[in-house]
Amino acid sequence: MAAKVEIISQKNYKQWLNGSDFSLNTSDYTNNLVGNVMQKIKTVTTVVVANYLHTEADSRANLQWDLAPEFPNSDTTVTLAANDGTNFYNEGFRVGDNVDVYFVSVVYGLTTIIGRPVTYCVGNTIKFTMPTPASFPTDINQIQLYNSTEITSLIYNYGLTENGNNYTNLSLVSNESQSFYTLTEIGAGSPRSTAFVDCESMGTPKSWVSGNGVKVRYVSGTSSQGF
Repeated sequence: MAAKVEIISQKNYKQWLNGSDFSLNTSDYTNNLVGNVMQKIKTVTTVVVANYLHTEADSRANLQWDLAPEFPNSDTTVTLAANDGTNFYNEGFRVGDNVDVYFVSVVYGLTTIIGRPVTYCVGNTIKFTMPTPASFPTDINQIQLYNSTEITSLIYNYGLTENGNNYTNLSLVSNESQSFYTLTEIGAGSPRSTAFVDCESMGTPKSWVSGNGVKVRYVSGTSSQGF
């Protein structure tokens, strides 16, 4: 799938060491979950979310995506057609999204296109427009396509399991799905806000909820967005 989520850091704070509101000794934390029974823990996780696809070959002739137009050309619409089974729609791209595209040419090096609107996305074909006529070298052998549309909402499925067990987000107390969703827009405004927004928990009764629940905020990034 195109979506990639990478954990950059995770900090676990203990109420007994960091105070009832976790504001004390903020440099004192653990990277893994360690605590005692009945001890409250605050976890702060930084993640990077990227929605991208990549194709590469030893030559343009063997590249599995067709690219048009080639140069010279007066067309402002760029078309990518995948021949390797990639379905751009199923990978999360939609008409109205913005894309960042990176082309690597053997002779001309890297060409970067930032924030172009998608005008067509069906199956293995995606199109986006340029402000001026688009033309590309005939020796491009790498293409990276990022969905740079702002991520403004979140559904977070939480799971706490033993080290040897498979992942599940079902509560051991109520057997309910432990999930949260954002109530308001993440990173609203321009420039994007870095203020926290609250998340609401799903499920009734919420026997697994403790403390103030979950908050999320936008940190930085376009092609890859940090939260």
